[in-house]
Amino acid sequence: MTPAQLSQHLRSHFDVPIGFREYQNRRPYPCGIAAVDELLGGGFPRGAVSEISGNQSSNRTAFTLTTQGRAQ
Repeated sequence: MTPAQLSQHLRSHFDVPIGFREYQNRRPYPCGIAAVDELLGGGFPRGAVSEISGNQSSNRTAFTLTTQGRAQ
């Protein structure tokens, strides 16, 4: 299956298979770090999967756990 065929196949099964989905009428969830919240347009979108990435020892695990802890 070529990449174009795979993309077409996914489009037939999902609303937005690849990329960003605009969230409607949902307040974003702020992580508590003003610079990150500003870059995200107010925070993480609620009800969506978000990926945290960074170099080794960049505190991505601490950031993720702190953000999840605030959500609990």
